[in-house]
Amino acid sequence: MQVEGARRHAQTTVAGLSAAQLAWQPGPKAWGVAQCIEHLVLTLEANALQVPGKIAEARTKGAPPVYDEWKPGWIGGFLINGTKPGSRPVRTSPKFVPVTTRPEVLQRFLEKTDAMVGWMRSADGLDLTRIRIRSPFLSLLSYHLGDCFTINTVHLERHLQQADRVKTKEGFPKG
Repeated sequence: MQVEGARRHAQTTVAGLSAAQLAWQPGPKAWGVAQCIEHLVLTLEANALQVPGKIAEARTKGAPPVYDEWKPGWIGGFLINGTKPGSRPVRTSPKFVPVTTRPEVLQRFLEKTDAMVGWMRSADGLDLTRIRIRSPFLSLLSYHLGDCFTINTVHLERHLQQADRVKTKEGFPKG
C-alpha cells in the first residue's frame, strides 16, 4: 500500500533532524520540512470530517457490490494529475497553509495516515464511485471516494518529496 511507503518516507525524511532543521524555511513563503508534513496533517484532518461518515453511511445503506475496478472520475482525474509529485505548484487554500508547526508533527502525521489506512480498509468491498466526497479545498467540487483516496495518497508523496528537497537547499542548518 502506498500510504505505508509514505509513512516510511516521512520517518526517513525527519530522522535525525534537530528542531532548528525541522523549522528552517528556505524563504519567507517557502515551506520547511515540518511545514510540508504539517500541511499533510491539516489536509488529512479535513478529510476526516466526512470520509468515515460517508463510508459508514454506505455500509448502512447496503451498497451494491463492486463489479468493476475503480477508475477516476473526470474531476478526480484532473485533481489526481494536478497533485502528483512533479506537477506544477498550486496555491493551497489558506486553511491548509501551516502557520505554525507543532513539535509532534511526525507523530500526528503517523496517526493521520493510520486513520487513512483504516478508512481504506473499511471501504473494502464498497463501490468507490458511488460514494461522493466534497472537496475540503473547494466545496463546489465533489468526487468519488476512490478519487479522494488517490488524491490524498499522491499528495502525501508530493509534499514528502518537497520536504526532501528542503534538506538540499543552500542555507539548510547543518545540525
